[in-house]
Amino acid sequence: MTSNVSSSVSVSSTQRDIATIERPEYEVLELTSGYAKSRRWFILWFPVGNHNTQAELAENAAYDAVARVENCDEVMLPHTKSKRIVIPLLLVNVVLKDMSVRGRCVAVKTDAELAAQSGAVVVPVPEDETDTPKALRSPDAPAPAP
Repeated sequence: MTSNVSSSVSVSSTQRDIATIERPEYEVLELTSGYAKSRRWFILWFPVGNHNTQAELAENAAYDAVARVENCDEVMLPHTKSKRIVIPLLLVNVVLKDMSVRGRCVAVKTDAELAAQSGAVVVPVPEDETDTPKALRSPDAPAPAP
């Protein structure tokens, strides 16, 4: 019985880009890491069961990494590491895929935090004064105050 193991490491900037906002608009939190795995069975050469692609595994691992840190919005400059193991058996083959993501957690500041930082005054809009046209409002919704 032989096993085929392959692994790869990449630093990818193809995910969402933090460069679209300026540095004062976000706060860098702590390091985080996430993990996702997939198992695929083959009977003879026919695949059986669910299959996750490399991109789906990377996205699931990134979601896991974000969920581990409170107030985290995105992982900045994620480092992904993948591992693929093929276990050939007599009539059944198993393919195991592991994906881990590591990076810095980033929290985007709210409008109120940005205004306080710049010294501007923010006037909150009451919930009943919406810009929703009358035709799109639900019949049960109260009309906005004049």
